[in-house]
Amino acid sequence: MRQLLLEVERKLRTLMLQRQNYLMGVPGIGRTIAILWLLEIGDVRGFENRDRSGGQDCLRRS
Repeated sequence: MRQLLLEVERKLRTLMLQRQNYLMGVPGIGRTIAILWLLEIGDVRGFENRDRSGGQDCLRRS
């Protein structure tokens, strides 16, 4: 059980770093804002449109 928890934690950490780095690619967003965004809002793909994600067109991948 402990091994399984360690594996899940490692995968979550990797996923968070990937998303954090993606957000930090937006001008004006540093590490702190990226982490806060991920903790408070999470994945913007869950929103129906940009208006519900705070109007952040720059976060969409082309």
